[in-house]
Amino acid sequence: MISKTNELQMTSNSIKLFDHYFNKIFAVSQLALLIAVIFEFINSSYYLASSLAGVFLVVGLGFLVLHNTRPIATLILLLVVHTCLATIIMWLYGGIHDEILIVYPLILIFAALLGSTKLMSFLFAFISMAILSNGFVNHYGFYQNSTQAINLQSAATVNLILLVIFVCSYFSAKSIKELIAKLIDENEKILQSKREIQKIVHQDALTGLPDRVKAEEKFMQLIAAQSSENNKVALLFVDLDDFKNINDNLGHQLGDKFLQLIATRIAGAIADVGSIYRIGGDEFIILLHCIYSTAEVQEISENISKVVSQPLTINDYHLSSCCSIGVSLIPDDTEDFESALKYADIALFQAKNAGRNHICLVNQKMIERTQYEFKLQEELRKSLRDELFKVHFQPKLDLVTNKIIGAEALLRWWHPTLGKITPTEFIPLAEKSGLIHELGFWVLEQSIKECIYWHKHGNKRLVIAVNLSPIQFNSPGFTKSVLQLLGRYGLSESFLELEITENLLIEQNEAQKYNINMLAAAGIKLVIDDFGKGYSNLAYIKKLNIHAIKIDYEFVKGMAISSDDRAIVTTIIDIAKRLGIESVAEGVETEEIASLLKQLGCKYAQGFLWSHALESTAFRQLLKEKN
Repeated sequence: MISKTNELQMTSNSIKLFDHYFNKIFAVSQLALLIAVIFEFINSSYYLASSLAGVFLVVGLGFLVLHNTRPIATLILLLVVHTCLATIIMWLYGGIHDEILIVYPLILIFAALLGSTKLMSFLFAFISMAILSNGFVNHYGFYQNSTQAINLQSAATVNLILLVIFVCSYFSAKSIKELIAKLIDENEKILQSKREIQKIVHQDALTGLPDRVKAEEKFMQLIAAQSSENNKVALLFVDLDDFKNINDNLGHQLGDKFLQLIATRIAGAIADVGSIYRIGGDEFIILLHCIYSTAEVQEISENISKVVSQPLTINDYHLSSCCSIGVSLIPDDTEDFESALKYADIALFQAKNAGRNHICLVNQKMIERTQYEFKLQEELRKSLRDELFKVHFQPKLDLVTNKIIGAEALLRWWHPTLGKITPTEFIPLAEKSGLIHELGFWVLEQSIKECIYWHKHGNKRLVIAVNLSPIQFNSPGFTKSVLQLLGRYGLSESFLELEITENLLIEQNEAQKYNINMLAAAGIKLVIDDFGKGYSNLAYIKKLNIHAIKIDYEFVKGMAISSDDRAIVTTIIDIAKRLGIESVAEGVETEEIASLLKQLGCKYAQGFLWSHALESTAFRQLLKEKN
């Protein structure tokens, strides 16, 4: 069924292609037929003249009736009737030597042009059988065709047939030429449209810059065209440092205009040495051609940074920006586009960590560190699932009574193959991957359960302190989850301390403000960890009802030898007293430091002087000995 449909579709399309010349071809064939009728009538061949006249009328009537409504049927009728007519004439007169056989190739050619394989095959089979049959009957004497003499009449007949073939071939060839020209023109239009579509698809609508796909294409061209080992390609990953601030405060419309102007500036700055591509947001890729040294890359990068930092005026707003740039060199670092982009991104991350508005070229150490962190991040997930993390507890003591009054929960990770991994390594990775939420609540749950154990075994006043990541405060449901944990295990809110950093007080968002206020209102004690190390803000301490501040161990450790450190610790303790909050000294390692703290009025402390962080079993034993 599908084959038949396709064949009919081809036939229909074929007729449309040379329909313009079909009327002329039909007219010529009918005229030739009419001439043959007249010619045979003059020569007293009334039977043949009558037959030809009948064909003339049948074909003519068929054309008038069917041509407008069923053009395919008209052509088929024309071919079949002329095939039958030629076959009859062959049998009646000269047989396979008859000049009428010249018509057969024309019929088959038209059947082929019509696009109907079945019709062409049928006509070929019919003609072949007719010719073979005629040869057979003549060979065995069943029937004998008369051999016609070569004379003016036969020559005229041949010429008439050739004239018809010539005219039909001429119009058919002309139709095909026009068709081919039309197809070439249409194909060119399609290709042009395709090129325009690809340009639109791979062109950033906002800036007009090509996109990441085009960057990769250009990258491959540059790699292929490298003329020597000294000739390098540089891939620059450019990120605007403070674009989000412009977008958030002045709106996306002005932000879009800002991006357009910055893109134009950068494109102008590197026009002679490279090409620029936008890959999204405020991020751009720049490919520098024919680079011979890192100094050259540095110089071009600094120029890019310079043009980006020049002030802009948009809608009466005077705007300034800066950018961070990460660079990878080809072939020094890699010859693969994805790797080059990844390495430039690694360098960009380092540039931003350096304080932004920096340029950084990737090196092997950065790459290895990133690969290690990626592996560590994967192992972090597995270890959390396989419960390879442990919570240790460092005692907090009352300096007056020398009794343990609580403990700080500290997370530890011993990996089967990587060994001991410090919190300074895995906590940032947990924050980056989002695992900090799951990991943080697991620590909180283990700490609450341990505190319940202490209370059940005689240490009913002990408090547990848990460090929290600022990222955990970004969740509006954080407070609710903490209260649910306390309720599940039956621990009073007053026995839980949550340690937060000073920076969290400075950089609060609405979710963090809500959580801090709700936690304090519920009776959970908030403690500022590492006080004095960051941007200390006394107004926030008073406003947020902070329970205690922990003096950073760097100041505590230096008290015995540095008057400055002693002055800082003295000031912090005095501030805590005046604000009515507790002070806790971290990192106490000697009796001398403990004595100094006690003299200054610091009531609580923790450190290696008494114990490092212990597993739960060891900590329980310490409680028995100390308390």
